Amino acid sequence: ERDVWQQLESAARELNQLDEAAVVEAAIVRAAQMLKADVVQVSVHVAGAESRSYVGDASGLTGQTGLDGVGDPLDAQVMLYVAPLDGPQGRIGLLRIGFFGSVTLTRREQQVLKTFAHAVSTTLQNAQLYAEMREHAEAKAYEAEHDSLTGLGNRILLHERADRALATAAVDGTQCALLIIDLDHFKEINDTLGHAAGDLFLQEVVRRLSGALPHADAVCRLGGDELAVLLGGLPAPASADVV
Repeated sequence: ERDVWQQLESAARELNQLDEAAVVEAAIVRAAQMLKADVVQVSVHVAGAESRSYVGDASGLTGQTGLDGVGDPLDAQVMLYVAPLDGPQGRIGLLRIGFFGSVTLTRREQQVLKTFAHAVSTTLQNAQLYAEMREHAEAKAYEAEHDSLTGLGNRILLHERADRALATAAVDGTQCALLIIDLDHFKEINDTLGHAAGDLFLQEVVRRLSGALPHADAVCRLGGDELAVLLGGLPAPASADVV
């Protein structure tokens, strides 16, 4: 019994990761080892989508998506024990333990399965929370460096790319160029046709400009109708004139 609880303690340490797939693989391997299971499946419920399903055994993930048809067709049917993975807002998934043949878990083993499932659900929730926080941070970082109307970079991104281009130029002896583009009569479009038309006009200009300059280091909107194009790696200043 002491050995079982030591395994649970060790498993809890292995589960303490911030990536869902890593948590699930550790859970599958440990569950198979502790309970001598032939196959283990972890299903993770996803709001508004199909559940993600992971299957494996004591050696790791096998890449299968379900327990149906696992093993040799001549084997007896897979006997399953199911433990819910519950969170504070409800069920987040299922832990399923499968055996080829008739196997009966003792009361102690069922308690181990229940305790282990609780540890898995806790670490899965932590991994999901971390993923949400990371996505939120990445979205905020993107918004800080990009113009919401056109999707182009803004002044912040332009400064970052310019620093990088100048550093590269200092090493390889190439040239950098910054082209500033101001659209003529843009105010007249807004005044006569409305700001919605002005927005559409800007988006079309940006689409064409980006398509014409696929190798530019950056195409940015500085504000209003003012755009900037950063060119790096030029062999000579005359190359910017061609662009």
